[in-house]
Amino acid sequence: MRIIKKKKIIDESYKVNHFALAFNSAAYTGFFPVASGTAGSLAAACMFLVNKFNNFYVILIAVIVFFFISLFTGQGLVKRYGDDPSVFVMDEVIGMWITILVYGIFSLRMNDYKFFEIASAFIFFRIFDIIKLPPVKYFDNMKSVFGILADDVAAGVQAGIIEFIFIFLIKHFDIIRF
Repeated sequence: MRIIKKKKIIDESYKVNHFALAFNSAAYTGFFPVASGTAGSLAAACMFLVNKFNNFYVILIAVIVFFFISLFTGQGLVKRYGDDPSVFVMDEVIGMWITILVYGIFSLRMNDYKFFEIASAFIFFRIFDIIKLPPVKYFDNMKSVFGILADDVAAGVQAGIIEFIFIFLIKHFDIIRF
């Protein structure tokens, strides 16, 4: 379990394409000095403040498109920065969005996610991304761009399910009104 990954350069001679670096570091949030994965997840959560993005189908399309772009452009970051580099945070962005998608599927809510739902998705995603329960750990051990992305997809699914249960219980016991 790695909470804070050290930034390192494995191959200084390898130059990463500017688009690939900007994209896979989520607009350079991957260069945040500490907890860059958390910074990337927070940037992904902030996207829900954009009204048009706060929609299940828009998020679903973004996840699919971003996953494949990252899958095909992420190898350069791995060559330069090593296996699962801290600057590669597009996986956290995708995982955060998947958490909301899974929550939306279970809660039958397809848009207009509330602040509490987004905040709890962020917290649950970070927990599941850090503790790496199976199958997250399996994908994390793959040491490939697919593994980098898939471990956060799996963590997002786990977090979305737990978030649904959590919010269901809060609503059932009338702790917070939505």
